Amino acid sequence: MGIADARAMHPSIDIVEADPEADRRLLEGLADWCDRYTPLVALDGADGLFLDVTGCTHLFGGERAMLDEILSRFFHQGFDVRAGLAA
Repeated sequence: MGIADARAMHPSIDIVEADPEADRRLLEGLADWCDRYTPLVALDGADGLFLDVTGCTHLFGGERAMLDEILSRFFHQGFDVRAGLAA
């Protein structure tokens, strides 16, 4: 959708320039923050994180509890998160 179409639908919309470098810095900061869950954190593309939580989940009450905590913390900071956990 173009800017004109977006403004026609939502006149009060704020339009900002994309800043991929700032996005990367933010993602790196989030990866550093995730060190509280596991030391094995990696960037996954331009907009994702990969956490290898092998051997760490018991410290947070199990897989589901750990995932719920991570999601809750991200949501409370205003992030829209999709996550999966595989064993």
